[in-house]
Amino acid sequence: MFPKLLQRLFANEGAGPKLRTDILPLDNKTLGVNGEGAVAVQLSDAVDSASSTTAASSNAVKTVWDKANSAAASANAAQSAATDAKATADTARDRADAAYTEATKTASTTAAGRVQLSDAVDSASSTTAASSKAVKTVWDKANSAAESASAAQSAATDAKATADTAQDTADAAKTAAAAAQAKANSAYTEATKTASTSAAGRVQLSDAVNSASSTTAASSKAVKAAYDKANSAATAANAAKTIATSAQTKANSAYTLAEGASFPKGTRLLFHQAAAPTGWTKQTTVNDAALRVVSGTTGGGTGGSVAFSTLFAAGKTVTLSGNVGETTLTVAQLASHTHKMRINESSGTTGTSAHAPDGLTSLEKFTYPTYSTGSSASHTHTLSGKATIALNVKYTDVIICAKA
Repeated sequence: MFPKLLQRLFANEGAGPKLRTDILPLDNKTLGVNGEGAVAVQLSDAVDSASSTTAASSNAVKTVWDKANSAAASANAAQSAATDAKATADTARDRADAAYTEATKTASTTAAGRVQLSDAVDSASSTTAASSKAVKTVWDKANSAAESASAAQSAATDAKATADTAQDTADAAKTAAAAAQAKANSAYTEATKTASTSAAGRVQLSDAVNSASSTTAASSKAVKAAYDKANSAATAANAAKTIATSAQTKANSAYTLAEGASFPKGTRLLFHQAAAPTGWTKQTTVNDAALRVVSGTTGGGTGGSVAFSTLFAAGKTVTLSGNVGETTLTVAQLASHTHKMRINESSGTTGTSAHAPDGLTSLEKFTYPTYSTGSSASHTHTLSGKATIALNVKYTDVIICAKA
């Protein structure tokens, strides 16, 4: 491009450069892709432009360079990651092969492995495990036995021992069935793990029905044994229920006869207790009252207005007022006594003379009775005041009840 341009610029036969207006007009013409046109070029920072008339700036070139370096680093990292992934995949494949080998082993009562499920509840196989359906069948049967046993237990005392045995047997069957279901589900779900009470996995079968192990599953034989036991318990429970029902019928009949021979309806009796007994109704119209025995026709009646606890209260004060009855004292009721009068004789001729009483001839000291006085009338004494009396009489409470 440049030789042709120089030839055109200096085409003046050695006379020096002569600018030609058709070559460098210094106008808005731009440099073409083939070198045609003017040499003025417009720079651009864009890295995604499709223009053929602009040139990449240093900034655009740096951007492309940085992008290329970043892409190279990413490509190197991706290659390293791919190498690591291949190694991991190889390890996983080896483990998968080992897991497949373990998973394809067949379970038995002596070794763990894959197990085939069975819906049967009467199988004696030791190489199959009970399915959820089989466990549910045993569970439903055990529940039925438990309900029958419970009904028999509450129906009569004579059936209690048999019902208790049935309940215990049903509970044992229920526990064994639940354990079998859990272990069968674990064996079905996690074939490559060893089962335990905290993790699912492979399970070893067991024919035992009384094992306390948490790492073995019940075999079909064990389920059948539990199922047969539950059937036996259900049969015994049903028989006990029949006996209990008969006993209940007889008891009801006896109760009816006893009711007919008891007190007539409406009969009232005293009971030394707080609540009415069965078949009686407590009467509350009479409260805080004393009992009075009568021989007439007033039995069942009531009277008075003062409550028992009010009348016989501790430290009760009684007000006294009125007169003591009239009393007339007789001579015999008086104390023995005399009244005396003393008269002295007089001396000389003057002064007061003493006169002797009738029947006396000389003046001397003498005594004689006084005249009587009084009317022998009766008299009274006034009575007033208050007295405190302890009337807290010892008592016991009873209730009156009527036969319902």
